[in-house]
Amino acid sequence: VEVFPPSADAVADSPLKSLLAEHKLKLAAVGSGAGWVKHKLTLTAEDATARDKAVAFVQKMLDFAAPFGAPVIIGSMQGRWA
Repeated sequence: VEVFPPSADAVADSPLKSLLAEHKLKLAAVGSGAGWVKHKLTLTAEDATARDKAVAFVQKMLDFAAPFGAPVIIGSMQGRWA
């Protein structure tokens, strides 16, 4: 399964690991799109502080996904070239 959490903290204390095991599933990927959709963060923001927040958001998602061996989908977080 893929999860699309609003933040890494939103699922860190959840029963995700036991639910996956119970249903014999694996975490296929973690979507980081909420960084853009919910928080309007992008890795290509002009403002350095905003970019730093985006990098921190992605890093927390990576930290969350790592124990599951799952990749993080960057997608909309990568931003757009104006």
